[in-house]
Amino acid sequence: MRVKAIPKKLLPHTVELKRINKSRYKEETVESIKTIENVRVEKTLESNLSKTNTEHQSKLTMFYDFKNSTEADFKRGDKIIFNDEEYEIVTIDSKTAFAAHHLEIGLL
Repeated sequence: MRVKAIPKKLLPHTVELKRINKSRYKEETVESIKTIENVRVEKTLESNLSKTNTEHQSKLTMFYDFKNSTEADFKRGDKIIFNDEEYEIVTIDSKTAFAAHHLEIGLL
């Protein structure tokens, strides 16, 4: 059984991927920049409860379809530029149904 790709009309955004190299001294250099089309970016709000307070953290989730999005390779620590704002890739979650289907990428 084959799972259908996410339709392009549901992937309206274009982002830029900045591949980052970190030296052993934690200095960052940009290795390359690539434009990725046909992704979806949604704002999410995460709440962390502790004994002293509640922390709300705004982040983005980017949906990347293996068939309809521009071919790309993601790694934690790389940067995504969306709407002239730069975000860091903090999580990469692969969703599968019989085969790789899409990625849900957490951005901070």
